[in-house]
Amino acid sequence: MTKIAIIPSRAGSKRFKRKNIYPFLGVSMLERSIRLAASVCNLVVVSSDDKEMLDLTSSLDTTLRDEGFKGHVMAYKRSPELSGDDVPTLPVIVDVLQAMKEVSSLLQGASPKDRIYSGSLVVCLYPTAVLCTKTEILKALDLLLDSSAKSGAKVKYVASVYKAKGALRSFKLENGFIDFLHPEYLSTQSQDLPSIYMDAGQFYIGRVASFLEEIPLLGKETLGYEVKLAQDIDTYEDYKIAELKLLLSKL
Repeated sequence: MTKIAIIPSRAGSKRFKRKNIYPFLGVSMLERSIRLAASVCNLVVVSSDDKEMLDLTSSLDTTLRDEGFKGHVMAYKRSPELSGDDVPTLPVIVDVLQAMKEVSSLLQGASPKDRIYSGSLVVCLYPTAVLCTKTEILKALDLLLDSSAKSGAKVKYVASVYKAKGALRSFKLENGFIDFLHPEYLSTQSQDLPSIYMDAGQFYIGRVASFLEEIPLLGKETLGYEVKLAQDIDTYEDYKIAELKLLLSKL
């Protein structure tokens, strides 16, 4: 079965300029994500509005083929309308999939199991998913397939999530004063608090049809797969923390 990885990688980033091609332990975050995607999928498409990112993608197609990759890595130039700060992920993925006639032509000579169908699997992988592993993506793919087989069409996606420790002790400030969001848990011991999870922002996995139907990525039809390491990378400080997390995980 064809597995398609789509990596949304726009140029703009307000707080950390051009972070997607910033070196992460010596290798740009985008290249790391492309290589990770190629280890799991036989078609990798990078959607970007940036020439440098698109050129990097095209060059990696040749490099990975020389290294033995049997699939394709494609650069897809997205429109200005889909390149703004306020554009969510789903329309970007839909845009790529709707252009799959061009992509499908690359696979016309492939065996039926390698062609693109509405049931083909899609891995939306972020360029900043530098803490994600091949094993985690494979297990998330298995979770989608196993759960879909057991529950029919109910499960549409699997999303990367992480446990948000202490979230039930969070509060807002009202005129400078602390106002707890969940005061009922103030006297609960930390180890007794219910587990709360948040979107890890690493991947969403589903079938082509689910994305084209524009089913929300996070909702009641989405299963969560807990990843071991997670870090939002919005600032240079976040980036350095992510580097340290990856280094420490290898000790």
